[in-house]
Amino acid sequence: MKNIILVSGFLLTIVLYSFAGWQIETVVSDGDVGQFNSLALDSSNNPNISYYDNTSHVLKYARYNGSICLISTVDNNADCGSFSSIALDSNDTGAV
Repeated sequence: MKNIILVSGFLLTIVLYSFAGWQIETVVSDGDVGQFNSLALDSSNNPNISYYDNTSHVLKYARYNGSICLISTVDNNADCGSFSSIALDSNDTGAV
């Protein structure tokens, strides 16, 4: 399976490609989201994304588990900065 991420300033979208064809899933569409993103693929080739939510001024983490996207706030400090980087450990645990 091959995973690709497409991100724009106002929409966070994951495009998944497998032998069955393309699957497009909008993860977040409310506000100005998806800025300054970073992508890591887990051992199942599922995307894990860190990104800045400019509407709420928070750093977020989105993880596709094979069925749905799970989103959590990593840092809710308005001064947390807007750039992020993500890495996964051997257990597929994300660190932003």
